[in-house]
Amino acid sequence: MLNFNVHNILKFRIIRNKRSRLFKDLNLEFSFFETNEAVSNPEITLRLGKFRPLNENCYVIERKYHIKENYFYCKDSEGRAKWQVEILGFEEGNTIVNFHGRIFGPEHLLIPDFLAQDIVLKPLIAYKLAMRGYFLIHSAGICKNNHAYLLIGRGGAYKTSLVMDFMRKAGYSYLGDDWVIIHKNKALCFPVHLSQFGYRLRYLPTENLRSLSDRINLFKYLSRSSHRRNNIPIARSSEIEAIFIIARKQGKEMTSVRDVSVKEALDKLIANNILEMMMTPIIFGDELGRFFRYMLAYSYVFPYSSIAFHWNYLRKGLEGVLSRIPIYEIKMPLVYDSNVFNHIRQQIELKLQ
Repeated sequence: MLNFNVHNILKFRIIRNKRSRLFKDLNLEFSFFETNEAVSNPEITLRLGKFRPLNENCYVIERKYHIKENYFYCKDSEGRAKWQVEILGFEEGNTIVNFHGRIFGPEHLLIPDFLAQDIVLKPLIAYKLAMRGYFLIHSAGICKNNHAYLLIGRGGAYKTSLVMDFMRKAGYSYLGDDWVIIHKNKALCFPVHLSQFGYRLRYLPTENLRSLSDRINLFKYLSRSSHRRNNIPIARSSEIEAIFIIARKQGKEMTSVRDVSVKEALDKLIANNILEMMMTPIIFGDELGRFFRYMLAYSYVFPYSSIAFHWNYLRKGLEGVLSRIPIYEIKMPLVYDSNVFNHIRQQIELKLQ
């Protein structure tokens, strides 16, 4: 049994039949929040292993989604992965998730516990946080002198590479390179796969694993306990100073920063979160973003539920935050290198003067 505490806002528990000791930091996406203290009355309990569903008297949508009030169950598959999931307390109250599945391939040996965390646990964490006024946003975050700066962009926008360079070359601290929590005017760190980020920060010029040897060295690095003492400077909470939306364009031309309206920023942030929920990447290439469909199926049966209104609530909550923060967009070339970073750093610092 593993216990986790997210900034004393949300507590959850993972129960595994067999504790995998191989590449623990690949299997435990949220290891930064793991605590040795037993969590009582957790908001989410994730049970991994075979189970018998309590799916009697359900509405059945698309012949596979079994839904009743505060309950969801289905068998599902994508690519080389198959699973079944049951969520008791889907909409409100403490939530119990029963999950049994596997990826057919080497991933099942390396990351047997990864499926449930990315398909179900992470979006449930986001939903639960939002109900408390804390919004988990797909973005990167850096901090300096207690001022936080968020970098919003789709996968492949080189958010992680930018974070790495701001930390190595400009003395910034780390809030996250994939997710950050926004609450009022503050950003709270939300590191995922922190040890993998530590390897990239220490050994790679950008976020990309360039060769097979990089992948082999990453697994060697994660197999050593010493990597957990990577001394990454992490800012747990900082005041948000500005938000930068990162977009990529064809060509090599550098562009300047432009102001972005609150409405445009909201549209991009909400779409970004939805796309991320729909396209969850697994380490060897499959994308298993199913939770958005689960929310839609539940919303069809219960159109006035909190699940159905989640995105409206997220938009309303973020609107109050973004109305007080400068927001900019900066376009960057498709190919990232040190010249691109130096230009972006210069443009950002000009805006912050």
